Amino acid sequence: MEDSVIKSLIQVLRTPGPIRSFVSYSTVDKELAGKIKHTLESYWNFNVFLAHDDLEPSAEWESEILRNLENAEVFIPLITENFHTSKWTDQESGIAFGKGKIFLPISLPTFLPYGFMNRYHAFKYDPENPSFEQIMRVVQILEDRHGFTQRTLNGALLGLANSSSYEMTRNLSKYLSSRFDGIRRGDFKKILIAEKNNSQVRDEAYKYPALKARLVNKYGKVPVGWLSQLIP
Repeated sequence: MEDSVIKSLIQVLRTPGPIRSFVSYSTVDKELAGKIKHTLESYWNFNVFLAHDDLEPSAEWESEILRNLENAEVFIPLITENFHTSKWTDQESGIAFGKGKIFLPISLPTFLPYGFMNRYHAFKYDPENPSFEQIMRVVQILEDRHGFTQRTLNGALLGLANSSSYEMTRNLSKYLSSRFDGIRRGDFKKILIAEKNNSQVRDEAYKYPALKARLVNKYGKVPVGWLSQLIP
C-alpha cells in the first residue's frame, strides 16, 4: 500500500465529526453541485464546500479556496462538459492531487476524468434521473474504499433525528438497511430516540418499520417504559 494511501486512511480513522469535502465544479453546473451538497449535508452530515455558495462577496477568493482545499479530506470534481473550461477546476484538482486528498470524481455519463484524474474511477451520475440512490452510492464508495463507514453511519443517524419528511426517513431507512451489520446497540438506541422525538420518523409507514423490526430481531424488544425515560 502506498504511503499516501496509508496516511489518508489514518487521517480518516482518527478524524471524528462531519466529513470535510470540497466540490470542484464549473459555475454553469452550480445547480447540480448545490443538489449534491444538500443531499450529502442533510442526509449524512457532510461539511461540503462550494466556492460560489460558501464564499462571502468580500472574501479573498484565492486564499479561501486554498484554505478549504487544505481543510478538505475528500475532493469531488464534478466532471461535465463545462468542467475543463473553468478557470479554477484544473488548478483545484492539481492542488488537491498534490496534497494527497481522497479523490472521488462524479461525472455525467458521456464524460470521463482526464489527465492524472483518469487513474480514479468516476461515479457516473445521471442528472436526467436524479435520485437519492445515486448519492447513496457515492457515499458507499467512500465507505468501501476509504474507511468512512462509521462516520457516515453516525451522520445518517443525525440525519434521521433531524428528518424533515417521510421521504427523507424512507431514504435514510434504505441506507441504514444497506449498512445493517454495522448498526450497533447504541446506534439502535439513537434510532429509537429519533423515533420518539420526530413524527416524520415515527409515522413513516413504508421503510422505517421494516428497519426497526430487523433491529428488534437483532437486539431484542425495547423494555416497557424505556422510551418514555429517554432524554431528547
